[in-house]
Amino acid sequence: MYQKSIITFIDILGFKEIVNSRSADQVDKILNILNDFTTNEADDDDEFEPQTIIFSDSIIRVRNLESEENIAYPIGHLFHEVNSLVHAQVNLINNGVLIRGGISIGAAKVSQNRIFGPGFVAAYELESKYANYPRVILSPELINSVGNDVLVVNEAHSTEEERENIKTQLAQGDDGIWFVDYLRAAEPELDSPEFYPELLAKHKSLIVSQGEKHKSLSNVSLKYLWLANYHNKTVLLKPERYFEAYGIERVDVLISFNEMSTLTSM
Repeated sequence: MYQKSIITFIDILGFKEIVNSRSADQVDKILNILNDFTTNEADDDDEFEPQTIIFSDSIIRVRNLESEENIAYPIGHLFHEVNSLVHAQVNLINNGVLIRGGISIGAAKVSQNRIFGPGFVAAYELESKYANYPRVILSPELINSVGNDVLVVNEAHSTEEERENIKTQLAQGDDGIWFVDYLRAAEPELDSPEFYPELLAKHKSLIVSQGEKHKSLSNVSLKYLWLANYHNKTVLLKPERYFEAYGIERVDVLISFNEMSTLTSM
């Protein structure tokens, strides 16, 4: 029997290169990071937690909106899903790994490590056809469900409260597609405020290092060009005095034209 669910499909970018260039232990560590944030944080029979299937470089998460628990007390599955992905992306950045994905709402069936259904197909197509860049995007149907489906919203919140909570974790791209805004949303989630400038520096280093490998325009370099622009837009949200408090300048964590040849200016 199909059940209405929130389904996330995640793909590790450059997994072949990662496997070829890193040791088995290092690859295992990356998969363990994904495992930490994509498997049940509580007991296996906790219906509030997502069911997860991991194979090779792909991860599928399914949050059942029609479980007895969620029908009785909707917890706001969408917010929890997006927040988990913020944590996962931050931890992967610290290990030099990027992901792309899609989050949909629809009918799905999970049984014995198998998953199928139109909701799953929609999540897969979001990742493979529309995400395009190192981002995790949300379907329009999922965005619209926040005001129209009581099973998506936390019972203790009004629709507007839930929408505002979710928006703290999201950004809307120039193409109109909403995606998980992990770089901005990470700041209040970190254990200590000084970790945020360190995260920005690591994020910049990862982008610049990949940009050096892909200096000519290509499908791959466009991904890092998008990521560089996303990074710089996030850094520019902070006033200069914020960086001065940590003994650095904003330019230290901005990606310049000289550091990434595809990031050009007239």
